[in-house]
Amino acid sequence: MSRSGLLKECARGLDEEVQKQHMQQRGDTIENATGIRPKFGAAPDVPDYPPCDCCGKEFEGKLNCAGCTCVFYCSKECQRHDWKVGGHKSACDTMMQQCENAATGFLDVICDETCPFEIKIKPSLWLGLDGAGAYKIALDLGLNGAIQKVMEDEIENVEDRFRSGTLINFTLMLMGTLFRAGSGHNRIDAYRIKKYVRSSDDAFERWFEASLKNISIFLTEGIAASRRGDNAYFWTVQRSTENVAAGWSMVFANTKASKAILLGNTKEADENAKARAKWIIRKLKNILPQFPYDSPDEHAIESLVNNFTAMIQIRLENFGVDVGDFMLLLGLKGARKKMYIDVALPFAGPTIQKGRALTNEECKDVFKAHAQSIGTPRTADASASTSIRGKKKGKRRARK
Repeated sequence: MSRSGLLKECARGLDEEVQKQHMQQRGDTIENATGIRPKFGAAPDVPDYPPCDCCGKEFEGKLNCAGCTCVFYCSKECQRHDWKVGGHKSACDTMMQQCENAATGFLDVICDETCPFEIKIKPSLWLGLDGAGAYKIALDLGLNGAIQKVMEDEIENVEDRFRSGTLINFTLMLMGTLFRAGSGHNRIDAYRIKKYVRSSDDAFERWFEASLKNISIFLTEGIAASRRGDNAYFWTVQRSTENVAAGWSMVFANTKASKAILLGNTKEADENAKARAKWIIRKLKNILPQFPYDSPDEHAIESLVNNFTAMIQIRLENFGVDVGDFMLLLGLKGARKKMYIDVALPFAGPTIQKGRALTNEECKDVFKAHAQSIGTPRTADASASTSIRGKKKGKRRARK
């Protein structure tokens, strides 16, 4: 099913499932909802097109449906395919209303401080903005300002929510739903990320801080749970954190998203870009030494954080942002530094080249190529889990 078909399914009944429930709790009606919604600053005018709603091609949605004007395509071929096969023919007549309902419904709920967290985090609410039409309407209504507000909320309250047993969070929904490209989870939507990070000077910082807060919770609450024998809680926290960390690898695998983050609005490797890069490095320097040697997940999350850190290093070099000695600023020493050089950097380059997560076979190829380059004879089976974590497990054993 294409995005337009998915949007129809997700937006159908949104008022009944989320918006109506919320308004009833507030004592309001659906009709007066838009009149009371606070409006945050909309994103600046960035001359980009959304991705194609049919094939997902980035920044190529230059054509839109003349009927509903809410679905975007890169070509007439994609438009015809979506009309005949993708479900847009049956969705077109009501698509505009569906998009408006999804956009206003999302912001009515997210922007209201009295709304319970359990309603704000409903997947159907976030999936309602899956299509470019609903997303663009939400942008005009101040979506990016609303995202910044929930990131602030995340930084302040996510730890208490984890401790109370609420393990789903705004950062996870942002990475896995709102900024996701299409129906898969191995790519992100660079158009949406560009719109967001350029919406204010500190939009990225709030998002990154909220993400690191989730990782810190794994290092405290998750590891503590494993040591007291509560493996079920450990693995629940681990899976949530792993998805957030993996999301950042996908962000920095995308060139346009990386440029938006690392070069900012000026699009130049200037002093602002250098300052932001050093801020990122300082934040990572605080996180990386905290990973324990006895984590039950065989250091999977540490591997992911190492991986997107290495991708940031490569991106800064490619974009000409001179921060000096990256490794010195990062502060890794001894075995951690060796692991970063021998594992994270070799995998970061191919991931950037592919612009997505590597397949198992691609991971095997990278592992073998690096082993040969440093003169270490290894077989494909030595890579264990065919991912970074597989090699990292071997490195950890060597250190004991």
